[in-house]
Amino acid sequence: MKKIRKSQKRLITIFIIIIAIIVIIGIVGFVLKRQAPEETENQDTIITLPETQYSDMEVKNVQMEYLKENDQTSITMEIHNTTNNKVEKEEFDVLWLGENEEILGKINTQIENLETGEQHNITVVLPGNLTKTKEIKLIKK
Repeated sequence: MKKIRKSQKRLITIFIIIIAIIVIIGIVGFVLKRQAPEETENQDTIITLPETQYSDMEVKNVQMEYLKENDQTSITMEIHNTTNNKVEKEEFDVLWLGENEEILGKINTQIENLETGEQHNITVVLPGNLTKTKEIKLIKK
């Protein structure tokens, strides 16, 4: 009878150890899963918007980023001078358009100097969360 009791004790001990390991793995998994959304919420989100045209020039690599910490939304774009003319001190408005082409925001900016065939990177920033923007339009003043 003593041999059976010793083997039963070993079996019970092994069983308890296995259950403890499963519980620890479950707790660690739950804690890690719970922390993951908080980390993603603190990261800024970059959204790619469709390309557009401005005064017969191409506007490419249009990206919008909500800067949560500052409660601002920025748009970065590349304007390619595909015309035969040099562009100098040209002012234009950047319109942030929603799903039904409603204007969500508007800012004035300019191109200082852009030779034929050159590209110019522009970043504009507006206060607030404008991530409902579906496209932008550039309108010459």
